[in-house]
Amino acid sequence: MNYIPIPLLRDIIQKVGKQGFRYLGPFVAAGPVFKEMVFSEAVLREVDLDEFLFNGDIASVFSIYRPFLLRCLASKNPIAQFVESVRLLTLLGPSQERLDLLGDAACYSIYARYAYGLFLICCGGVEEGEEVLAHFVDKISNFHRAVMIAEQVETFGFYYFKSVPPCRLRHATAPYCCEHCFAYTYASRMRGMC
Repeated sequence: MNYIPIPLLRDIIQKVGKQGFRYLGPFVAAGPVFKEMVFSEAVLREVDLDEFLFNGDIASVFSIYRPFLLRCLASKNPIAQFVESVRLLTLLGPSQERLDLLGDAACYSIYARYAYGLFLICCGGVEEGEEVLAHFVDKISNFHRAVMIAEQVETFGFYYFKSVPPCRLRHATAPYCCEHCFAYTYASRMRGMC
């Protein structure tokens, strides 16, 4: 087995990348042919970048992984679009280009859909944002899971949310918001960043 056909090798690299971007490192180190395959648009578009969500430090501007994230962004990887759009929205403020980038990612990620709805509300698109968040809540199996995802997005680590007092509309216990104040509660937190 001295020779593996290039299309088969490309397919193997693509499947390895779907398991996590770190698994592509040995292929990059193996030589220019493999490196070229790793950096192909097809591989970068589908590589698993979930680690960038849950470890915000590797998404920072000073990270050694930043060039790889930007290559994935250029290849329209949905997670790269989400991470970079939220970073830019929180750092530089709202713009249509940044919202569009986040909106593109919202089709592929429930986390991005949630963030997109909130940023729409914060940018003045209240009706559109509430519609996106209502769709987000409908996609989730129950409301408590929606709250859990919202809390998880806040702890991703590449931006900061200010705390907001709990909702007193219809309840005083956990979860601290209800279906009626879900958009308000999290949009208020997001507003502190914009």
